[in-house]
Amino acid sequence: MRILFASCLVLASFTGVVAQTVDDRSGAGIEAETLAAVLTLATRDVADPGAAHIRNIHKSNARNGQGYCGEVSLSAGGDFTIFHAILSGGTGPSVLRMADFPESDQSSNATTVRQMMKNFGCVE
Repeated sequence: MRILFASCLVLASFTGVVAQTVDDRSGAGIEAETLAAVLTLATRDVADPGAAHIRNIHKSNARNGQGYCGEVSLSAGGDFTIFHAILSGGTGPSVLRMADFPESDQSSNATTVRQMMKNFGCVE
């Protein structure tokens, strides 16, 4: 587990991803190392992750206990989208963002992601 966190932090330092802004105190109860890993995953593949704003971070209902839900704005002043980050899993860390599967997307993948977000406790 610590190796995973260290990997995320090292990756963040090499890619220029520094601390994103947490807009509320939702991350206050999460260990700093864990929060950094969640923020790194939530902003993965974003052009300017340092400009991202994050809020409403909380532990998810993921069975492995390594999941976190929250909301992320992928650009300065942009709209927030819900995300679910899994820090450790069978295939390594992963993230789902609702913005990648909009309501207009009726594919089986999008439907599955929306159901997973409900199961994880990220949306009602």
